[in-house]
Amino acid sequence: MLRRLTLRQFVVREKSVERIGGHRRSVGLIHFAIMAGPLLLFLLNERIVQDIGVPLLPVDASILRADLHYLEAAGRNRFLAGCLFMAVIVLVSLSFFAIELCGRLTRGTRIKALAVFGLVQIPIWSGIIAHHRAAETAWRSYHQLGDGVMERVLGMGSVPICDDGDRLFGLWPCEPVPGVQLFRVLLDMLNALSGAGVAALVLGMILCLARPTGHASLAERTYLIGRAQLASRRFLYMAGLLLSSGMFVTMSWMLWPVPLVEEAHRAAFREVINGLLLYAGVFYTLLIVLGFGPVILIQARRIDALAMEALYGEGDPPKIPALEAWKKEAGLAVNELQSLQALLAAGAPLITGFAGSFVPL
Repeated sequence: MLRRLTLRQFVVREKSVERIGGHRRSVGLIHFAIMAGPLLLFLLNERIVQDIGVPLLPVDASILRADLHYLEAAGRNRFLAGCLFMAVIVLVSLSFFAIELCGRLTRGTRIKALAVFGLVQIPIWSGIIAHHRAAETAWRSYHQLGDGVMERVLGMGSVPICDDGDRLFGLWPCEPVPGVQLFRVLLDMLNALSGAGVAALVLGMILCLARPTGHASLAERTYLIGRAQLASRRFLYMAGLLLSSGMFVTMSWMLWPVPLVEEAHRAAFREVINGLLLYAGVFYTLLIVLGFGPVILIQARRIDALAMEALYGEGDPPKIPALEAWKKEAGLAVNELQSLQALLAAGAPLITGFAGSFVPL
């Protein structure tokens, strides 16, 4: 029969488990360099699209039908659903990071983590501010759909909060086209949220590399790396969910104008969107691989080192089956189901992108 614990007993038990090893844990500064991979990819992405890709599709708003303007509402609702979904996932991701940050880490590790988190936000907010200052002339990702295509679609509907001359969220003007202004503001908010969410999850994963600052026994280190392995999987799964929500948002605005495109151009236009969604899926998947792959590799090497230390002292160097048996007994082996889950989490954005390519019109 399961024993029921009072809140006080539960807190005491959790604190005792958390203090196994008797030492606070720290993360080496070099490990925070893992964040450089996702950050560089994030910064390169826009330049790749503008300098190598097709930043402005050679079509204009003439491919749109004017008599089906009410279909703009369908695209708007999908986009708002994506925004809400992604915002909630980001908040959960930030809470995951905060909980890991409140663990038994050294003060220096916490400062380094928060400093890196703040530094990552600088280029993201710099881009948002630049877009805001050059609102009418700045290149935006939706320009890939054609010259004035999204502007025409967004101009078909009204924005209730602008009907009485109010400002968007009390900060931004509604003019000249309320729908376009609202869309740009929401895109900027989503960029800020995604930057914070991805940084929080990658840093949370890096914190899973924390090691005891003092001497710890083999049993204690085995427990700590097992706990870190579980925590890192949670961050990986949450990253797959977050970036899949980003793909959902991307699909929602890319598919927004499709029902309004003239029948003669719709199939070709949809092919362009399929290619854009594939690129977006690859981009988001690479963010996960660059941010989480190095951490998983480092953890795997540490587990191998623990197994060698545990078995090598028994005499001759251990054989591979003995190493795998020790890891399985210690609960550190990764089974087929866990490998499949990790693979699905890492490839979730790409899978979402492929699925979006086959959504019926």
